Amino acid sequence: MQGIEAGLQAAKSLTQHLIVNSDSARAINIINGIESTPWNCQYLLPTIKGHCGSFRSIVFQHIYREDIIKSNKPDIIGLAEPLILPPNSTPLVFTGLGYNTMFLHNNTVDRIGNIWVMWKDGLAVNLVNLSHQQITVQINQTLITFVHASSYYGRLNLMLWDELNRINVGNLARLLRRFQCGYLHYPKERGGDFLAEVLCE
Repeated sequence: MQGIEAGLQAAKSLTQHLIVNSDSARAINIINGIESTPWNCQYLLPTIKGHCGSFRSIVFQHIYREDIIKSNKPDIIGLAEPLILPPNSTPLVFTGLGYNTMFLHNNTVDRIGNIWVMWKDGLAVNLVNLSHQQITVQINQTLITFVHASSYYGRLNLMLWDELNRINVGNLARLLRRFQCGYLHYPKERGGDFLAEVLCE
């Protein structure tokens, strides 16, 4: 829901008609009033509702991750909180879309990981570092870091930033993606150019 709130804030200057897609069915249900708001999101819901007043029309809807991938065709994907033990190879739903049979995860013997990273066949991806909060890979001369860390745990985030600073030994360009599970676009038929953006901080 933090990602949705940040996306709404950014979209105010872009359009008056908005469709918000998220792969989190619970987040969408909370915003649409179908589910009750958990305590740790109660401060976000009024802010999100306040942003809604800035648009002439706005719709919140659930969309499956597979549909997001099909429509945007990313070269590399990070999945947050798969909540299952990682299989020996990339799930068929992704290999069927052209992704490599190999993938990265941060699962350990005593802890189910919270990040999977997959990439298109033919893309050279090298693992640089991983921990329980991040996976960092290198593609050409760029580092890409996928982060899954709650903003409620400040100490863990400070440790994370220290960790990331130590990783970038060669002073390579870095792309940092923090998972927020939000996705939005506004369509041409509703008054704007097409926009598709995975929301993250």
